[in-house]
Amino acid sequence: MTDYSIADSDADEVSTDLDLSEKLKHWYGTERVNLKQLKSLPDILKPYHPSLPLYPRTVVGTPRTTVVKKLNNGDYVHVGLKRALLARLQSGTKSDDCNLLEVDVNVDGLSCSHSSNLDAWPILGRCVDLVIDEPFVIGVFCGSSKPGPLEGFLEDYICETEDLLYNGLLFNSKHYHVCIKKKTCVMPLLGHV
Repeated sequence: MTDYSIADSDADEVSTDLDLSEKLKHWYGTERVNLKQLKSLPDILKPYHPSLPLYPRTVVGTPRTTVVKKLNNGDYVHVGLKRALLARLQSGTKSDDCNLLEVDVNVDGLSCSHSSNLDAWPILGRCVDLVIDEPFVIGVFCGSSKPGPLEGFLEDYICETEDLLYNGLLFNSKHYHVCIKKKTCVMPLLGHV
C-alpha cells in the first residue's frame, strides 16, 4: 500500500490560497465589486496561487441550484434572512459592542411589466446595525396574482424568523440576538408577517 501526502510547502500553499479566496469573497461583498471585475483577479493571481478558483461564482459561493416552491398561482424562492445577515456580518457591525440585530421587513407586490399579467411579491429585509445596511431579498414570489395561499408564501420566512428570534445567530463565535423592528406590508399580510 502506498501512502500519498502533500509536502508541507504544498499544504501551506493550499492554505494560503484558501485564505486568499476568503479575502476575495469578503472584498467582493464589502467593496461592491461586480462579478466581471472579480473574474479578472484570478487570471492575474493564478500563477502565484495555483489552487485559487478561476470562476468568480466559485469564489463568492453562488448556489448551484435554487429550490422553487410551487404555490397555487405562481412560484416562490426563499433566499433566507439568516443567509443575508451572515453575509452582511462579514463586513461588520456599526458598533463593536453590537449584539442585537434589528431587522425591518417589507412585503409588497409590484407588476413585472405592462404587457404581462405577472406580479412579483418580494420579501425584503434591512438591518441598519450592519455596515452594509442596504435592503436584501429574503424571498420572492412571482405569479399571475397575489400569492396564494398566504401561509404557503410566508411559511419559510416565518419558520426561519421564529428560529432566529428564539435562538439568535452565531457568527465568528459571537452570539447576536435578532428582532423584527418594523414590518411594512399590505393589510391582508400584516397578521402573518
